[in-house]
This record gives sequence, C-alpha cells and structure tokens, in this order.
Amino acid sequence: MGRPRHRHALIAAPTGSGNTLAAFLSAINDLVVEGLAKGLADEVQRRGNQVGRHR
Repeated sequence: MGRPRHRHALIAAPTGSGNTLAAFLSAINDLVVEGLAKGLADEVQRRGNQVGRHR
C-alpha cells in the first residue's frame, strides 16, 4: 500500500540513520514519475541528450 501521497510526515530518527536521504528520495521519485507521465520540456530533453553523449 505504501505511504499516503502528498501528505506531511515527521521523520524522527538518530543522526546518520538516513533521514535526509529518505526525504530526498521521495522528492526525486515524484519528479521522475511526473517526468515519465508528462514528458520533459524540450530544454531538459536536449540537456539530457548532451549529457548522455559525453558518458
């Protein structure tokens, strides 16, 4: 079932246990899901292609 979407959450845990990572992973996941659903702006797509060629 997972966590409820777009609701506030309080993350309380000792320092060094991954609090910041947990918060950022959720935000990054939302951006990826939105990008896949709606596509990317032309500029983002163009920059991504440039980066991909340099690897």
